[in-house]
Amino acid sequence: MFYSPHIRAARSARRGVSSIIAMVYLVLFSTLALGAYTAVTTSVQVAYNDRDVNASRAAAETGMEFIRYQLA
Repeated sequence: MFYSPHIRAARSARRGVSSIIAMVYLVLFSTLALGAYTAVTTSVQVAYNDRDVNASRAAAETGMEFIRYQLA
């Protein structure tokens, strides 16, 4: 089937637009994935820090109770 030059130009222009839209979506989803990864990594680090603080506090309180027992 024979297409006129105007139809060919319109089809190639649409193909170019769809490629650009696909690239924009790819960048958008990549940015969202990177943000989610950063949020999860930060949350895990905060949880580890909280665990370490609680363990340190428990050790300090246990040590203080032991010293009180020894001095009494």
